[in-house]
Amino acid sequence: MTTATKKRDKRTYYPSKTFDDDLEAFVKLAKIEGWHFSGIDLDQIAQDAVEQRVGRGEYVAAEARFNDLHEQFGLAQEARYQRFAAEGVRFFV
Repeated sequence: MTTATKKRDKRTYYPSKTFDDDLEAFVKLAKIEGWHFSGIDLDQIAQDAVEQRVGRGEYVAAEARFNDLHEQFGLAQEARYQRFAAEGVRFFV
């Protein structure tokens, strides 16, 4: 099995929808309490929280655009099919 195949077989992990809030809350609490953890860069996690919010916003906008396109396509396809069906009925009569 090639590396490319292995990568395709692995599923992406999606944390809960509250991850954005959880990440921000953790950073805020850690800073308020003055917590320090070895191997954990709170500044990086704070930056991750900002990037998470931006990424989530972009994802939600793209998903909304897709849903709109999907609906538009479905309605147009339905209209095309109705015209096709009406023409087909006349053709076979």
